[in-house]
Amino acid sequence: MQSMGVIGLGAFGQLLVAQMRPHFDLTAYDPSAQAQDFARKAGGQAGHS
Repeated sequence: MQSMGVIGLGAFGQLLVAQMRPHFDLTAYDPSAQAQDFARKAGGQAGHS
């Protein structure tokens, strides 16, 4: 399976993850607390520094 990186999990980033998840191994980066919540609900984790 191919991999894809997503920078930013705002509205568009979340839509992208939802649509691409069945086709790609995804890695995402977004330091916001909302992104962390989204990542947990989506079954992953968002990177942060």
